[in-house]
Amino acid sequence: LDECKVTDDPDEKTSKASFNSGYNHGCSDAKISDPSKRYINQTGKGPSYHTSNFMNGYYDGFGDCLKPGNKNPVADAGPDKIELFEGQTITLDARNSYDPDGKIVKYEWRNGVNADPGCPYGKFTNKNSPTTQFVTPTSLTKDCSNWYEVVVTDNYGKRGVDAILITVKQL
Repeated sequence: LDECKVTDDPDEKTSKASFNSGYNHGCSDAKISDPSKRYINQTGKGPSYHTSNFMNGYYDGFGDCLKPGNKNPVADAGPDKIELFEGQTITLDARNSYDPDGKIVKYEWRNGVNADPGCPYGKFTNKNSPTTQFVTPTSLTKDCSNWYEVVVTDNYGKRGVDAILITVKQL
């Protein structure tokens, strides 16, 4: 994206931002590289009016212009370490995750790095929710520790990850 600037020009359709190229138009230029497809040439006026394809693209891409420095969301899976017994079920909660400049649109709970080779992973009852039930493995031959992660995705596709080390003890 080239320079986005704030404008109070009442003729600018958005009155919020424009692309600095000599003409006021969308920051992303609607990703239409051929200028003839962006403008309607009018006799005596030149390329001054946008085509409907350009304007549709302009408004579709306008949100990107408003967020040129989009920040990653911050994932928060809860405590960094948890100790449980085999066969236990607990609730994991990522509702304290946030996006400093947008909103979180997706949560994904997943297995992380296996801290103890040969140790089975527990199970999530709902992998795509801010909260999930976590069921520890059973029939362990030793105490086992594994990493689990929550990945959060914001409305611009940026992701944040947080991990929990869960140790499951034999009964």
